[in-house]
Amino acid sequence: MLSKGDLVGDFSLQDQHGNTVTLDDLVASGPLVLFFYYKAMTYS
Repeated sequence: MLSKGDLVGDFSLQDQHGNTVTLDDLVASGPLVLFFYYKAMTYS
């Protein structure tokens, strides 16, 4: 579980256009807020 202020390792995901984007690339552009939806896309 992450808490406010925790550091995260670099990771990559695809954007809405299918391009690979890394966390480091986004952070280099300026401040970044990550939000994870709890239980998103789970069907239980």
